[in-house]
Amino acid sequence: MKLILKSLAGLALMFGLASPVSGSSDIIQLLPGTISHTPVIVRAEDAASGQHFTVFCKTNDAFADKFLQATLEVRDEDNQIAHCDIEKQWTAGGVEFTFDIAPGFLEASKFTVVEIAHDGLQSMPGFLSFWFYLRDFATNRTPATAPGSSGQVAPDILKELPGRIMQLRPGATGDQVWRQLGLAPYQHSLGGIGTPTNDRFWLNSSQELELVFEEAPARGTLGQGLADERKLIRATLYKNGRQIATSNK
Repeated sequence: MKLILKSLAGLALMFGLASPVSGSSDIIQLLPGTISHTPVIVRAEDAASGQHFTVFCKTNDAFADKFLQATLEVRDEDNQIAHCDIEKQWTAGGVEFTFDIAPGFLEASKFTVVEIAHDGLQSMPGFLSFWFYLRDFATNRTPATAPGSSGQVAPDILKELPGRIMQLRPGATGDQVWRQLGLAPYQHSLGGIGTPTNDRFWLNSSQELELVFEEAPARGTLGQGLADERKLIRATLYKNGRQIATSNK
């Protein structure tokens, strides 16, 4: 299945204001630092059973009820405990999903909402999906940082990252950039959005890394096991939406 990555702003226009584009399949991870660019709102609060989550999806699509669905995957660190559909409730301006989760399942469990592409009541190829780890929006909790399990970069690497970014030079290949930044172990695990010349990765809940490349000749789709030979133009590190470091020109 072909997955097409677009800007978050563009996806926000697709979800709720129009059905997903026929033929495209878009999967977006939600994080606290970027969720404001989407039509999804996540609220978490303490409850007797652990955490109570409310997920609100803005939509004015009269036919969305048939094509909008949400699931909760409950997991501990090693096993899937349950996979269940979450009932939707229509409210003013959109759809709301609510559920409770026990503290022991916050770390690995995730929520997903999917809208199937459609034209009126006719389903079409393609979908638009938003998902998040419950831990990223839980209250009174420090986000996990272990590579491979949390999808976030370890604090010691983040501390050194501004200096490493300023030492980068234009012309380095994509793979060289990841190694020079000390981020090679995270190259294929971080969430983000991308185009052939611009990638943006979410390092944790407040920091993002933007990589701008020269356009390379088409040689297949970049992915794990394929070399990224695009030439770097600029690397920029953001914290809470503000630029804190950029590479040399």
